[in-house]
Amino acid sequence: MNYTSWWARVAASVVDRFPPLFVVIFCGLVERSQRVTKCLVDQADYSLGPYCATGNSVSGVLIWLAGIVVAVLFTVWNHGYLQGTTGSSLGKRLLRFRVIDENTGEPVGFGRSVVRQVAHLADAIPVFAGYLFPLWDDKRQTLADKIMSTVCVSTR
Repeated sequence: MNYTSWWARVAASVVDRFPPLFVVIFCGLVERSQRVTKCLVDQADYSLGPYCATGNSVSGVLIWLAGIVVAVLFTVWNHGYLQGTTGSSLGKRLLRFRVIDENTGEPVGFGRSVVRQVAHLADAIPVFAGYLFPLWDDKRQTLADKIMSTVCVSTR
């Protein structure tokens, strides 16, 4: 089989993470612009001037939370539904490779695709070494791929 290179996998990961990250950052900036500053003026004889405090507005926090919900829903759709049913998330589709079951050669399905994404936590535990496994592994599998019995193959 024509297993996907490590660099293609990294590039696809960056592409897949950009839209939700953009939404969260944009909504965070909107939230920050919605902050409210209130000042109290001290009328005492030894006044040090006005006391001011800045806090979050309700609308700003709701916008930021909505951004997080949109980012999570996008990620579940992209890595769960799209990758699970077709084998390719948006990033993998752009870089022309798929995630398939090692034994059947078919896409892994929604649930297994979501569990595979969670299994990538195992890649991060040993100082992110699990993500480097494809550099020396015969099938170019990460630790999560080995756990889930999946491989990434080129669609070219």
